[in-house]
Amino acid sequence: VNSINEVFWFSTVGVTELVYVSPAFERIWGMTLQDLYDTPKLFIDAIHPEDKEAYFKVLDTYHAKGKEYECCYRIYNKDGDIRWIDERGYPVENYKQAIVYMAGTCTDITKQKENEDKLRENEARLEYLAYHDSLTGMPNRLFFYSQLRSSLARSKRNNTKFAVLLIDLDRFKVINDSMGHGVGDHFLKIISKRLLTCIRGSDTATRVGGDEFAVIMDDIDKRTSVASMVKKILTTISLPTTIQNKVLYSTASIGISIHPQDGSTPDVLLKAADIAMYRAKNMGKNTFSFYRSHESDRAFDLLALEMDMPKAIESREFFLEYQPQFELDTGKVVGVEALLRWNHPERGIISPDVFIPIAEETGLILPLGHWVLQESIKQYKCWKNKGVQLDKISVNLSALQFRQPDLLTYIYDSFKAHNLEAQCLELEITESLIMSDIENTVKCLKDLKSMGLSLSIDDFGTGYSSLSYLKRFAIDKLKIDRSFVKDIETDPNDAAISASIIALAHKMNLKVIAEGVENEQQAAFLKSQQCDEVQGFLYGTPMSKENIEACLCEHS
Repeated sequence: VNSINEVFWFSTVGVTELVYVSPAFERIWGMTLQDLYDTPKLFIDAIHPEDKEAYFKVLDTYHAKGKEYECCYRIYNKDGDIRWIDERGYPVENYKQAIVYMAGTCTDITKQKENEDKLRENEARLEYLAYHDSLTGMPNRLFFYSQLRSSLARSKRNNTKFAVLLIDLDRFKVINDSMGHGVGDHFLKIISKRLLTCIRGSDTATRVGGDEFAVIMDDIDKRTSVASMVKKILTTISLPTTIQNKVLYSTASIGISIHPQDGSTPDVLLKAADIAMYRAKNMGKNTFSFYRSHESDRAFDLLALEMDMPKAIESREFFLEYQPQFELDTGKVVGVEALLRWNHPERGIISPDVFIPIAEETGLILPLGHWVLQESIKQYKCWKNKGVQLDKISVNLSALQFRQPDLLTYIYDSFKAHNLEAQCLELEITESLIMSDIENTVKCLKDLKSMGLSLSIDDFGTGYSSLSYLKRFAIDKLKIDRSFVKDIETDPNDAAISASIIALAHKMNLKVIAEGVENEQQAAFLKSQQCDEVQGFLYGTPMSKENIEACLCEHS
């Protein structure tokens, strides 16, 4: 035998004398055969110290039982390199079946071991990537579900409780959109490290996607212990963060579900925490909320509507109604507001207060908003062709639409397609929207105004506008929110606020329209304060395009 990677040897029992060793020994061990023949124990001396004990145990077993054996061990060759050896031995008997010699092979498996190590490293790496988030290094959603199943089994076995925390960053989208994804990613890394400093050693913190994190708190005794840690998380996340010489702030909304009372499966517990998290957002953000079972039905109902909405857009279940806007002094209809409605095939008419927030949350407000704009301009063109007199049609613009870079182009193309001038359209923008990003808002409003559009601030008085900024906005009209008009004839505060808005607007050469006017007393007060226009059930409810057309002809 003269394989370059395999040594054949033949010795007396007990390795007291090496009868024969093949030449491959010199290449693998790095010593001459003569040295080995002269000193057989050099063979043993070369074995790695950590492997000698196991090696001798194998030999002892062989001597006791006289059977074949196999063992793997490391050696130091003459150059000091470590080699892996796979040794296989067997007894050689004489004609009387007495063992007189040992024989076997020693194979150099160093390359095989290296390949196996690399394979294990790759497998470990792949497993790490499968269960960890590539950006933050935190465990991911897959790992979260695995740990959640383990926590459920342990909790049931030991009759203990555990909590699931779902954490959503409140202002991350603003940071990501305004500062760029690079800053957004850096920010998420910082937040993930902060989160890890807040939890116990027995807890599991994961990034489950986007700006959402989840924590499993095992073995909790009471809700107060959970609340204590959650408050610590909220405080830590809200600390200022400096990136690229800019100080960034973010808060979090946290929803909490507890096993076993809030669910017994991973999906149910996570959904319960999700419902609680959205409740925390509705409470004003930067807070936490425990799941309440009575919220579940409403949450799943809203989820069903969210799933129905894309199909509803394709199926044309949405339609427009129009509410007239009257000039208070003359009683003339000067405009109509286009109002979006949803006629669900199973649930009937769904309130905009229900489906508009869902559309904004999912981004479906974009196709819906574009459709409303197109349909309104098309309807105005239709009325104009019929000779119906109407100064303008008013359309609400969502925050998401307002931030779209192609808004101006889209509006311009819509007018051009129907051969209309921009003066026929009035865009209503909420007060809270224009105050969210002052500089960009000022520029966008100026650009819209330069097209010839009329601009109105909707729900004025509810968004805490700064007068110093208000004077910079290229707007034409303020709309007094219905909440101030509702009790205007009985509540001195509402009357004072409404009168102040009218006076302020006129000082700034702006018109004022009041919405939600439902009785003569409200109308009389507004007229006494010289309010320009009114809108409400006293003058006309939202109508179909056929009915509003008759109303326009009557009051033109």
